[in-house]
Amino acid sequence: MSVWITRSEPGASRLAARLEAAGYLPLTAPVMAIEPIAVSPPADPFDAAVFVSEQAVAPGLAALARAGVDPAEVQVFAVGPRTAAVLREHGISARYPEPASSEGLLGLSELVEVSGRTVLLLCGEGGRDLLERRLAGRGAAVRRLELYRRRPVPLEDVQARVEPESVSAIVVGSGDGLHWAARVWFAAQGSKRVPLFVPSSRVAKIGEQLGFARVVVCEGAGSDALLAALSQLVE
Repeated sequence: MSVWITRSEPGASRLAARLEAAGYLPLTAPVMAIEPIAVSPPADPFDAAVFVSEQAVAPGLAALARAGVDPAEVQVFAVGPRTAAVLREHGISARYPEPASSEGLLGLSELVEVSGRTVLLLCGEGGRDLLERRLAGRGAAVRRLELYRRRPVPLEDVQARVEPESVSAIVVGSGDGLHWAARVWFAAQGSKRVPLFVPSSRVAKIGEQLGFARVVVCEGAGSDALLAALSQLVE
């Protein structure tokens, strides 16, 4: 069974290795690329730091170091277990939700009572503003430290690697990635019946709106959740 992995690196290659070990045929062709952007380190103190992706860890910690901030002196949160694992590689312990999502973060008890506290979001440029809005609504002063941007991989570069007739399933990691993957897929006359694996019901709705007829919601964005969903499809 051939699975097109549209997620960005480094997660795409890591997921491909897991799928291959499980007997699948992964096609790694990300539709979004990550590129760093110049940032100024945070100038004011904060009480909690929230890393919303693993891509935010390295540049985020570098920015905090330039500001003279010791992450051990604030509460640190990660969007999910993979981001938390990357933080552990740097010697930092972080609380994270299961399954991994912004909604899950908002359910953590430490982020429910945040009135009067300052929360720093270490994130990419643009993207969802759910965390920012909800935390501000709970009385927190929320600041964003944007560390990278996602840019679409040129359409022709992805199309050169993806042949719809050889793809049995598609895996996406975000709404933005899904929009671009859909452009590639339907421009190549790909079937709307191909199983589309998504990390949340929010992304599932986008898939349905774009015309995919078989959208499967995984229990999170991790490889274990995807493998479980794939195994059910195969059965």
